[in-house]
Order: sequence, then structure tokens, then C-alpha cells
Amino acid sequence: MCWALTSKAEGFFRVKVQQTPADIYSKPGKSAKINCSHDESRFDQIHWYKQLRNRQLQYLGYMNFQQPKPEDGVNVNIDGGASKGENCTLTVTELDVNSSGLTINYNSWDMYIIVIQLLNLE
Repeated sequence: MCWALTSKAEGFFRVKVQQTPADIYSKPGKSAKINCSHDESRFDQIHWYKQLRNRQLQYLGYMNFQQPKPEDGVNVNIDGGASKGENCTLTVTELDVNSSGLTINYNSWDMYIIVIQLLNLE
């Protein structure tokens, strides 16, 4: 089982960022998708981070316009676009217990957080 929580830290500009879904339910071995879009024409990048259990941030990669740049060695795909009104999708592939954590969507001025928690339901 997975669940998600979204919160916002205001930046200098008021930017409407939408992140969906509000909740994610999945099983280990499956994938999970998180979508992000914004309404600011000056922004063309969306960065993704994961907060690890020790509270450190792991950089997952970013979308620049329509060019994905996932980090090497992380089990994610980044698709879509990062310009105003476009949808950027982070797909966490092959979920396991290490997939649990905060996934952070960041665009320099605003930060949105989604929590993914996996539980073993055997």
C-alpha cells in the first residue's frame, strides 16, 4: 500500500503547481506515477528529489522543457514536459521497501512534497 501527502512552501512568486494523484496504492514490484504541472511561463524545469530515511535528499533528476534528465542509478523515468501547462510525470519503477520516502517536486520558487509509503501486505 502507498499513500501520499502534498504540502507547499511559498516562494517569491505565486505559482500554481498541481501534483497528482493525492494518493497512490501499489504493491512491491509494480510502478508508481506522480504528475506535476505549473502555470508560470517563466519556468521550464521541474526537479525531483527523494528524502531518504536519514533525512538526506537524493536527487532523482529533472525535466528541462521536454528533455528528461534522470540521474544514473535511480529506478525512475521522467516523461512529458516542464513548460507552463505541460504535465511532467515521474515514474518510480519496480517499487520496493526502499521506494518509501518523500518525493519532492521543485521549480526554484515553490516546493511540493508527496509521501510514498510502501507496506508489505503478505
